[in-house]
Amino acid sequence: NSFCTLLANTTAVGTMLQAEGSSLIPKVGKPVIKFNNSGVRSVLVLLNGRAGWRRALNYFNATLQYQLDREGVVYKVRNTPPDDLATILRTEKAHMWEAVAIVGGDGSLNAYINHAFAPEAYDRWHEKPIVLIPTGTHNSVAHAVGIDRPEATVGSLRYGRIKKMPLWGCTLGGVAVAQVVGGVSVGFYADVIHDAHEIKLRAAESSTMPMPKRRQFWASLWNTFYRYRSVACNLEVYSDVSEGAEPDKVIKGPFRTIIASHLPMQHSGYSLTPKANADDGLLHVTMAKQECTRMRMLHLVHREGPARAIMEEDGVSVTSGRKLVFDFYEDAPIEDADFEEER
Repeated sequence: NSFCTLLANTTAVGTMLQAEGSSLIPKVGKPVIKFNNSGVRSVLVLLNGRAGWRRALNYFNATLQYQLDREGVVYKVRNTPPDDLATILRTEKAHMWEAVAIVGGDGSLNAYINHAFAPEAYDRWHEKPIVLIPTGTHNSVAHAVGIDRPEATVGSLRYGRIKKMPLWGCTLGGVAVAQVVGGVSVGFYADVIHDAHEIKLRAAESSTMPMPKRRQFWASLWNTFYRYRSVACNLEVYSDVSEGAEPDKVIKGPFRTIIASHLPMQHSGYSLTPKANADDGLLHVTMAKQECTRMRMLHLVHREGPARAIMEEDGVSVTSGRKLVFDFYEDAPIEDADFEEER
């Protein structure tokens, strides 16, 4: 079984994370918890300067360096980008570092875990605890263990408790392509996040004053809202992950969006999977079928997400399972012919 081990301090202020195992199916049950009183004295810091609209870089320069120096922690900073994660893990001497600090969000964390679990790096890096310093756009893993601000994580270097969290395997055509901490999405919600990142990158490259973070999100939301595209797939939900098992349900598409996660929060104060629990070994799914109107989709993303209460009506429904299969097909109906070629 494949797990992430979270190390939070005894006052629930800080968290560290450790990847364990090699299988793709998480174990159902309570996580193993133990206490770490020795403290961490050497940390390799992986800093994603693009995370959270450059919030990670600003936070590290303004605060984190001082906190690490005050704690007497020996650290080395590697920036990703421009440095490649695979190159960093290949060239750095793993025995010199007691832990790895991820300054970024869920994307930075997932990128590191997939590189650390690669065959060439597995023996040296997969057992290293990971200090979570949430400065990204999405910080669902940190929020799942009560880390609502990056300043709260430094205390876990000295005092901590270890908690396991499952990793979810993604396969394509029967071949494992990634392991995920958190969840996945397709359709409307995925397009909003993708467009927000595109706007962020264009703003960073522009010589004009960049658009504020909140306006970037709203620009991407209205852009996606206007296009109103469908995802041509069926969804199979399994409670039995053994080979040859039949799905519990097959939900016919097309869909406007599907969000699947085993963590309750997508980011601070926002949840489209409010019933999710990191300890139950289930992926909780919120889906909107093609009959959802633009106003229903807007209400789901803009009202129900911040309220953390999903209304199962007008094409929106929820389900859960231990395995999901997205069966994509062609020729889904699409309302806006102008975007058919792009789709």
